[in-house]
Amino acid sequence: MSDITKQKLTEQMLEEYRDKLEQLSLTDARTKIQYWRKFNEIFDQEYARHARTKAELSPFMLGMDFFKA
Repeated sequence: MSDITKQKLTEQMLEEYRDKLEQLSLTDARTKIQYWRKFNEIFDQEYARHARTKAELSPFMLGMDFFKA
């Protein structure tokens, strides 16, 4: 196996691990619900789309205390 092939395989593995780590950092392992960080990311995207297209934006937020209890 050539050095370039090894390097490409290593880069691909690192990218897969990075994607998995990002997913783990955005989602609660037990409930599979996304954390606030992901909410903020999606909200920023939707707000930018709203500003660009002038479409209506109706944010809805629900807080659930002791959900895991």
